[in-house]
Amino acid sequence: ECLNKLVCQNFEDSGYDNSESWRETVGTGGTVDEDDTTATVLRGSQQLKLYAGDSGSTSNTYVSFTAQSEVWFHVLVKFPDGTPTTATYFITLSDGSSTSAFISLLQTGGIRAYQGTVYNAGATIPLFSNDTAYHIWGYYKASGTGLNNGVMTIWVGTSTTRPEAPECSVNTGTAETTVARILLQEKYQGTAYFDQVIVDDASFTTVSE
Repeated sequence: ECLNKLVCQNFEDSGYDNSESWRETVGTGGTVDEDDTTATVLRGSQQLKLYAGDSGSTSNTYVSFTAQSEVWFHVLVKFPDGTPTTATYFITLSDGSSTSAFISLLQTGGIRAYQGTVYNAGATIPLFSNDTAYHIWGYYKASGTGLNNGVMTIWVGTSTTRPEAPECSVNTGTAETTVARILLQEKYQGTAYFDQVIVDDASFTTVSE
C-alpha cells in the first residue's frame, strides 16, 4: 500500500514510520502524540492524537512531499466530539507558505471543503458520530492561471473503499498553487485522532484494513 506513495504514515512503532520527517507544533497545554494508545486505536497498534490545548492554542503536525498540481489523499479520523462548539479546519494542503485547500469540521457536525477562496458544504448533518472511525478521501487540483477551475472533492465513509458519491466538492476554486504539504490540526481545545495518512499523485479508491 505504501509503495511509491508521496506520503504513507501509519503511526506504528516509535515516532513516525516509513522514515518520514513530520514537523510538530504543540499548543500551550496541548498534545501531539504519534504513539497514542489511550483511546480505541483506529488501526494497527497506535494512532496520532492531537489535543489543541488551552483556549486559543493550536496543535498540529505536517509532512512535506514533492510539489504536485494534483493529489489524491486518504486520512482515517475520529472525533470525540463530532459537533464542536467552534468550527475548525483539521486537514490542510499547502505549498509550504500559503494554504491552497482545507477541510473544516462545522458546529453542525458537517464538513466544508475549501479550494482557495471558494467553499462548499456537505449535505449530511451531522456527518460524524462521536468516537467513530471515518475514512476521508480527497482530491485536489490546482486552478489554471486566471481560470478559477480548481477542484477540491471530499468523500467520507466507514469502509476501506471510497464511496461513489462525494460528500462535497468545489469545482470553481481559485488556488493556482501546487501543493507540497499535508497538515493535520486541532484548535479551540478540541481533540482528534488520525491514522493511515496516504497522499499520492495518482487516484486510488481502496486502502487496507
